[in-house]
Amino acid sequence: MMKTVENIIFDFGGVILNLDEQATFSQLQLLMGKSASDIPKIMELSRFYDFECGKITEHEFIENLLALSNNPFSKQDFISAWNAMLLDFPQKHVNLLLSLKTHFRTFLLSNTNVIHIEAFEKNMKQQGITFSMSDLFEEVWYSSSIGMRKPNPETYRAVTQKVNIIPERTLFLDDKQENLNGAAQIGLQTMLVTPTNSICSIFKSFL
Repeated sequence: MMKTVENIIFDFGGVILNLDEQATFSQLQLLMGKSASDIPKIMELSRFYDFECGKITEHEFIENLLALSNNPFSKQDFISAWNAMLLDFPQKHVNLLLSLKTHFRTFLLSNTNVIHIEAFEKNMKQQGITFSMSDLFEEVWYSSSIGMRKPNPETYRAVTQKVNIIPERTLFLDDKQENLNGAAQIGLQTMLVTPTNSICSIFKSFL
């Protein structure tokens, strides 16, 4: 049974922003001349997690991938494949977040990188979304900015302490169970977001 909730921390991709991660995996296979089973190892060897934590630059990450590729590719071709997973930011999610912000302290915590941040901010403008992320959330934490990522429990500890919120009175929503497990270790209430348990379903009374 859920306890009192005063604060909500949202994941971004797969929760607020619609994603198709398979689109990027498929395009990377074609671009690099690799099989699906190769991609996880390539991400490890290319230091993807370091890139996502801002510890290596975009240029370094792409150079690492080029060194692992069976085919040469341009930076622009890579960025196009890398961003293929990013879909739309539904207007109903914008409306919901604006409503929730009047009832709770709301925050965003996302494992993401500088290429995706630039792309989804551009996509939001192209969709005609006039609100910035700071309009929708009290604080926005991207792994590439804070140097930490989910599901490390210390990531959740650091952000909750930064804004002085009590984990036991805070709900964390994510579409990956491993991220919820890390959050639960510091006492956060958690909820898995799925296609049948979307944020609009969870918070339908605030729509």
